[in-house]
Amino acid sequence: MRIVTSKQMKQIEQNSIQYQMSFLRLMENAGCAAARLIADTLHDVNGLNFVVFCGKGNNGGDGFVVARKLHELGANAAVVLTDGEPKTDDATRMLEIVRSMELPVFSFEEEPEMEEQTGGASVTKVMAEDGTMKNVISDDTMEYVGILAKLELSPQEAEAAKKDMEDMLDYIDLLNELDTTGIEPMSHVFPIENVFREDVVTNGDGSADTLKNAPEQKDGGFKVPKTIGE
Repeated sequence: MRIVTSKQMKQIEQNSIQYQMSFLRLMENAGCAAARLIADTLHDVNGLNFVVFCGKGNNGGDGFVVARKLHELGANAAVVLTDGEPKTDDATRMLEIVRSMELPVFSFEEEPEMEEQTGGASVTKVMAEDGTMKNVISDDTMEYVGILAKLELSPQEAEAAKKDMEDMLDYIDLLNELDTTGIEPMSHVFPIENVFREDVVTNGDGSADTLKNAPEQKDGGFKVPKTIGE
């Protein structure tokens, strides 16, 4: 594998075009190579879940190919459009293929439909005895949080943590009810400001004094033994 800069990559693409290779073919090749690297790294992607985030340019088109190829290898692949529909013809064509294969495609520009959760990790709201709405965290959610945090909680610890988290969510809901119209956001709660000074050197060049501590010197610096190579 060779890593190239953005400028070098553009030059490679231009050279490929001169040899009658279309951008569509370059996009297909790039996406296939990325999907192959993922499959080789994980050894087997069959049944695994993948979410591919795609922008509106040709790099997003590469992502559409990655999703399609992972799907062909048996993975559950979904696409998220981070900046709306693609703006280039080649990327648009790749997205059309993805949709024709009925892969899930979501967009950050769309408000997701709220669906009732019947299982899995979830947080629901119930009405308490005082008539207020309270957050209730499912046991599956607590188990999932424990996995993410790499914590092994006893049943008693999990129950206590769940109660604390529910209280925090309730308090956030309470804060969200406040009218903050016209209130400037603050970076911290203390009435202090950064103190700046002019960036002026006042102690002069101390390199000579610093080099007095060097066991060996060379070209105005510390000379140290080699650590790599002969």
